[in-house]
This record gives sequence, structure tokens and C-alpha cells, in this order.
Amino acid sequence: MDVMTINSTAPETAETAGSDRERLILFVCTGNTCRSPMAAAIFNDLESKRAAAKRGSNGGGVRYRAESAGIAAANGAPYSENAVAVMAERGIALVGTARRMTRALAGEADEIVAMTAGHVMRLMLDYPEAATKVRALEPEISDPFGGGVDEYRRCAAELEAAIRAMYFKTDATDER
Repeated sequence: MDVMTINSTAPETAETAGSDRERLILFVCTGNTCRSPMAAAIFNDLESKRAAAKRGSNGGGVRYRAESAGIAAANGAPYSENAVAVMAERGIALVGTARRMTRALAGEADEIVAMTAGHVMRLMLDYPEAATKVRALEPEISDPFGGGVDEYRRCAAELEAAIRAMYFKTDATDER
């Protein structure tokens, strides 16, 4: 049976070592209407599958969840219709509205994952106390905003590949 394990760069602390505390991965883009909410939804879908497989193999451990925010987001703005449609095609519900990045969110997050190096720089300037938590997806994810549904499909595929590479690996185990 293949079981996905997660690779987190969040450091173990006295509070999290050996605990079942949930870890927060915060995905950040510019407007929080396309890339970062899609990234959070994809991450949460992959994580729920990983956790279900791990439960089936009597595994436990740290739980992860993802949220999203935007550096220049308008709080309450709707997610892009194409982002919602493409996630629905993948069987993933994308619900909610945009929210702006805040100091409180930076403090709550265990990891902050930006879409581009430019976002990383902005986050480090605005939230220097969280600088050690910030990194970018690789390769950078271009913004589909204003593009057609095919552009959003491409973006979703790039996000999934980058998230899998950054966080999820498959452990092949023999069921015998």
C-alpha cells in the first residue's frame, strides 16, 4: 500500500513535539482570489487523503491544514469563478472569500508559502518576525487572473505538482 507522508519545514517545538496539534500552512498570493485559495484547497484535499491512509495503517501524528491570504487582497472579494469551476472539476469545493494577509495570520501560521519570490520579499519586509517561516513554491506559480478556464486548469496542475513536491512523498510499503 502506498502511504503519503508529509515533509514540513516547521520546526518541532516543546509545544508540538509528540503532540497531535494541528499545523497551519498559509498559502499567500496577491489578491487571494485564484492561486492561494486553490493551493490551500489542493493541499487540504491531499492532506485528507494522506491522513485517511495513515489512519488505515494505524498511523497518527501531526495534522496539517491549509488556509490562504493575499498581500493586496480586498477582504470579502469572491474567489474567481474560473478557480471555483476548476476546483469543482477536480472534486474539490472552493468556498469562502478573499482575505488580506495580517500580522495575526503570520503569527498563527507554522509555514507561509508564497507563489513567487516577489511575494516572499514582500512578506519578509512586512512581517520580519515571521521571516523564518516564509518560502516560495517552486517553480513559481504564474497568476491566471483574467485568463480563461484553460489557464486556471494549467495553474491548478502546477500548484498540485509543486505542493506534492514540497510536502508529499509516497512511501511504498509491502502489505504482506
